[in-house]
Amino acid sequence: MSVAEIPHWRWTIEAYDTATAAGLFDGQRVELINGEVFQLAPMLPRHAATVNIVHSWFVRHLDTERWAIGAQTPVRLTDDEPEPDLWLARGSLRQYRRRHPTASDLTLVIEIAESSLAFDRDIKLPRYAKAGVANVWIVALGTSSVHAFAEPTGTSYRFTREVMAGDTLLVPETETTIEVATLLGDA
Repeated sequence: MSVAEIPHWRWTIEAYDTATAAGLFDGQRVELINGEVFQLAPMLPRHAATVNIVHSWFVRHLDTERWAIGAQTPVRLTDDEPEPDLWLARGSLRQYRRRHPTASDLTLVIEIAESSLAFDRDIKLPRYAKAGVANVWIVALGTSSVHAFAEPTGTSYRFTREVMAGDTLLVPETETTIEVATLLGDA
C-alpha cells in the first residue's frame, strides 16, 4: 500500500486532541502528521516483538529516573502528534503525566519499519526534522539495517548513516551503546 492510499483526514492538534478525548478514535491506531490523521497499518508479529524487545532493553539499561522511555505513545511536535514505536526523553515518565514530550524533551525517536518504511522515511522523518528532534533511528526490518539520523536541518538531517547487525550505536546523550542486532529484535 502506498502512502497516498493510507486513509487520512485533516485536523488541528486541538481538534485532534478533542476528538481523541471524546473517544472518536477508540480502538483505532491513528496519529496526527502535518494536520492529517493517518490510520496506522496493523502491526505484524515481528514488528510487535521488536518493539517489546527494544523497549525492554532500554528499561533494563537506562536509569528510568533520568530517562523517560515511551513505546507507541504520542509525542507533541509543532503541528504533529505522532506515535513513534519508541522514544527517549529527558526526565522520568512522571514529568509527562500532564503533557506529551516535545521535540526539546526528546533525545531519540525510533521507528521500527516492516511494512511502514516508506511512510516512516518519507512522511514522518521530515516532520521530526522540522520540529527539531535531535536523533531518529529507523529500524528497517526488511534489510536488517538501522538508518541513524542526527542534527536536524530544515526537513532533513545533516548526518545520516546506515548500520548493520554486528555494529553498535551510542544511545544519544548517554554513555550506553546498543547492538544493532538488539534493535532488529535478534539479540
